This record gives sequence, C-alpha cells and structure tokens, in this order.
Amino acid sequence: PEAKGLSASTVARLKRQWAQEYDAWRQCRLDRDRWVYLWADGIYSGLRAEDAKLCALVVIGVNDRGEKCFLAIEDGVRESTQSWR
Repeated sequence: PEAKGLSASTVARLKRQWAQEYDAWRQCRLDRDRWVYLWADGIYSGLRAEDAKLCALVVIGVNDRGEKCFLAIEDGVRESTQSWR
C-alpha cells in the first residue's frame, strides 16, 4: 500500500527490463581499457539466507585514465574461494 504505482505488472515489467540491461552490461568487453587497479570485495547486505549471510561479490576497476568502472557483480554465500570461483 505504501508503494503506490508499483503494481505486480509494473514490477514484473521493470524486472524484465532490468534483466535485459544487466545481460547487455555483462556482455561488455573489458579488454577495451587498460586496467591499472582492481578492487574485489564481498559486500554483505545484512539479510540472511537459511544459515548464512548473503553476500554480493563485486569487482571495481580503475583504468589508465583514472576512471572507476563497476566491472562485475555476482551472488555469493560469503567471501570464500568457493564463492569467487
């Protein structure tokens, strides 16, 4: 009730649109830039799954022009070798 204008059909349409945008973003080539710095980290949301905290694995890069770019995001259970694989 507090989210007027966000009907189930609107949310479904937005999710489809965002999924298409995300898929297009994931296909972007990373070899067009020279990456001089990469930052990889797990970000915890505070939400919990059954027995674990949910974690988003993110990679941010800085190119040789000093521009920061968001390079990757994936679901993870925690910051672990298994999640990063």
